[in-house]
Amino acid sequence: MSATSIAAPIGCHASVLQRLSALPVSVASESGDLLRCLGSRPCYGVASSHFGRSNLHLAQCCRALRITMRDTCHRGGVLVSVLGTAIDSWAALAASRFEMPLIRFRLADSGTVPGQLVPCQQGPLQFEVPVQTSLSADRLLFALSPRVDVLFRRSGGRIDQAMRWRLAVDQSAWLRVSESEPADGKRDELIHKPALPLPLRINAPSHFVDPGRLCSTSCWCRQEDEWLIHCTRQRFGPWPNQSKVEFLLSLLAGADLRQWTPQGVLERILSQGRLTASAVTSDRRFPVVCFSARSLSHLLAQRCYRPHVQRWDYEPYGVAIRKSAAIDLGIRPVIYGTRQTKASLPMDQRYRFQAIGKQTDWRSEQEWRSLQDVDLTQFHPDDIRVFSSAASR
Repeated sequence: MSATSIAAPIGCHASVLQRLSALPVSVASESGDLLRCLGSRPCYGVASSHFGRSNLHLAQCCRALRITMRDTCHRGGVLVSVLGTAIDSWAALAASRFEMPLIRFRLADSGTVPGQLVPCQQGPLQFEVPVQTSLSADRLLFALSPRVDVLFRRSGGRIDQAMRWRLAVDQSAWLRVSESEPADGKRDELIHKPALPLPLRINAPSHFVDPGRLCSTSCWCRQEDEWLIHCTRQRFGPWPNQSKVEFLLSLLAGADLRQWTPQGVLERILSQGRLTASAVTSDRRFPVVCFSARSLSHLLAQRCYRPHVQRWDYEPYGVAIRKSAAIDLGIRPVIYGTRQTKASLPMDQRYRFQAIGKQTDWRSEQEWRSLQDVDLTQFHPDDIRVFSSAASR
């Protein structure tokens, strides 16, 4: 099998071949059958920058991906992806979930025969096609797909650059850009060319509420060293004991966005009657439940956004446990110190260790931890408080 370079548009495949001719892409001579197959059916590519960690954003992008799946299926089309792109694993899972034909192009090394169709393990309708090229996987995707849906794009990133190249070399380009991404000047410039908006608009629930407005008629929230406070946060990634595949499939199925907000997480805790040990400490061997001995009013008044973890350190939703009752259940204060402090601790106490910190002195949090799930049903009702923002009522 010899490899040839496609250099000129031919007949009904002009759009596909025109883009290929602008790229250093080598495919096998037998791949003409593949190109005819792609040209005879509507062919959709799907592209995206990395989604980030927010479940709310992931859910928005998955809704856009479902629109792509629906349109491709409605037109009897084929989905195209390139291994190594940010969206590829999602595209493969979605194609399997919706029983959609998928052709995945793979950047091949010099020892691989390009253009040979091989079955994929992800599904019976999925195939891989190795190609030899010096291009990035993102630009190759735009080169090979007559139509491309862009689920999310960061201005100036690789997807943005690939879109601009696509529009420059092929004025008949058919692009759709998800409306869920933040609008900016560069995006508008692309859409005023032949790029079209993907019909999607998500009204995501907001969790940025006034921390001072709490559903509380007592002064317990201002008591220092009396209660251990556990604030809920926006959820990132799967729930505890939920696999990544189960998590992704739930997103593709249209999971309720509100469940991952701080209020939604609190509602889940109350329905289950327990706090699950899932927080990862400096020693990743010990998942724990975290609390603070500072008063709730102090925590919310001093709260700040932590860019390195992309979230607020405290939210006005959560559970408080009376300190004396928490001690009886085995919840213990954190031991702050240095590496030497940690090394001196018995192994069964190292879950309590926390480095003092360099830029931030973590001792101000007065943290306590439980090494196991906390069953809230074990406490007397007088030893439990549930708090939430008044804005959520």
